[in-house]
Amino acid sequence: MLTIYLSELQIKSVKSDLLHHNRRHKLVTSAHLSEALAFAFGFKANASLIDHLNTIKSVPYVEFCAERFWRRLSELSSTSTAKLRNSLQVDLTGSVARAIGFRDLRDRISLPEELESQLTRFFKLMADHGAAAFTLEGARFAPNVVGYGGFYRPGTHAMRPAFVPVKPALYFEWSERSWSALEADAFLEDHNISGRDLLDWAGAACELMERSLHLKDVVFDAALGLVVHHKEISDCTASIVFQRKGQLGDVRVADARQKAENFEIV
Repeated sequence: MLTIYLSELQIKSVKSDLLHHNRRHKLVTSAHLSEALAFAFGFKANASLIDHLNTIKSVPYVEFCAERFWRRLSELSSTSTAKLRNSLQVDLTGSVARAIGFRDLRDRISLPEELESQLTRFFKLMADHGAAAFTLEGARFAPNVVGYGGFYRPGTHAMRPAFVPVKPALYFEWSERSWSALEADAFLEDHNISGRDLLDWAGAACELMERSLHLKDVVFDAALGLVVHHKEISDCTASIVFQRKGQLGDVRVADARQKAENFEIV
């Protein structure tokens, strides 16, 4: 499955793509597509998805499952999944990724075994202990006669809101973002992870991407995984390089547990 964030605009973009591919055979209706997309995003019905988007206050991360889409669309249209797939001829996961300006590279590049193991451990720790994101700012330019140019340095980083304690009076002049960044630094230290580790992992991932592509910031996001930003290519300005299986579910479980603990303390 592919973890992404979601908005009504992105859903409309994916649906428009599907409607375009459906024009010739007209096997399904617009309503069928809406219901099947909602089901693929983990909701029972389109009404539930719309209600979720209208009420949630944070970024609505979801897991997209193409198999759930085809299965639900088959039920609604009384058409076999094989016939639907053959007729619509759409890269559904690719369409969903493009809707948010991302390329999904998870199946197109092969991470070294050691790097994959390190990233799996790191994102598990992020999920369980409240880290939200770590950004490396900088760029890698296309190579010239002397090789690559560019650099990366530690940038913004933060914990998820449920894991950031109330700001002490001693730090009254600090912003909430500053306090969150301090907590994120402590997270790295507690788990024996250094800024150098992040730079090494980001560099190794960047080496697997197109050598001619101008790369920008690299982000370790608790929900999205390892994301590399870059110049626009195929309507996308970022690529998902790695996502740990079950990552989003672990994030939600940990946040719910922490919120419950905070409530008990109060």
